[in-house]
Amino acid sequence: MLSLSIIVPATGRQEELDSTLVSILENRPRNCEILVPHADSYHDPYELGDEVRFVRCSSNAIIDLYNAGICASRADVVHLLSSGSEVSDRWTDSPRERLEADTTLAAVSPKLQEPDSSVVVMGVRYGRGGSRRVITGRRSQRSLPKIDAPCLHAAFFRSAVLTTVGGLDGTLDDYYAEVDLAAELRRQQLKCEHDPDSGVVGLLTRRAEGFRTARQMEQVYWRHAAAHGRLVSLLLHVTTIATQMVPQLVSPRVLASGCGHLVGTAECLIRGSNQKTLSSDTSTVEPSSTIRLHVPEADDADASNKMDANRRGA
Repeated sequence: MLSLSIIVPATGRQEELDSTLVSILENRPRNCEILVPHADSYHDPYELGDEVRFVRCSSNAIIDLYNAGICASRADVVHLLSSGSEVSDRWTDSPRERLEADTTLAAVSPKLQEPDSSVVVMGVRYGRGGSRRVITGRRSQRSLPKIDAPCLHAAFFRSAVLTTVGGLDGTLDDYYAEVDLAAELRRQQLKCEHDPDSGVVGLLTRRAEGFRTARQMEQVYWRHAAAHGRLVSLLLHVTTIATQMVPQLVSPRVLASGCGHLVGTAECLIRGSNQKTLSSDTSTVEPSSTIRLHVPEADDADASNKMDANRRGA
């Protein structure tokens, strides 16, 4: 079976990270390593050096933490999992088997179910106007819908593919990093499938409103517009912006969002859209000078105290 790196960034509350690590360790897959990228300010309260590899990162932004873990990974398959998620026994077996059996498969999306929700998220699709479409279904559904990428916080990737697409864009938040990744996988025709036999309880990325979010939307849209037909995608883009801004008309945020769209568009038209040109052949991946892997320097850090037995059994 393909080797696996499970990457859990140390974000949010300590209790959420503890809960996720307990869940993973209780159901630990074979032939895997567990990586916890963390900022300099993080102090691990448990000694897990024999079971978890800690990766120090100078940033606490979640995309930088994911990228630090990806760079430190030594495995064939990378599994991104957000702090606060819960897993069950053998949840990694089917995705790894799929990736091993089908060498053209780039990524696998498990069933993602948010706490207290009956809706199952199967993956995401990139809308040509720069939007994200979440593909949902029933818990018992066995059909495989067409998706462009997994949900970022519960995703399996072939490691070579993440190198090919340049990793996650560290200039974006998690929502638009997910949208950007879906667009890039689709552009390079890298196949992603939903796996109904693998399940994670966790949270979807959420879109914020305001200047920064609107600016990032333009950055992602203009980066991929040419690959999806500029005229049609531009019309869809304008429609998407209007749909998003109408509910904000009674809010002061509509002005900030409008300015974000204008600034983001101007930046892309003046400086270029930062479009990458990388090979989609994942069998021979070489580092690229245009790679978009904005990762602060990372290294291993030893843990300091031992997690007590009763917490393990919690």
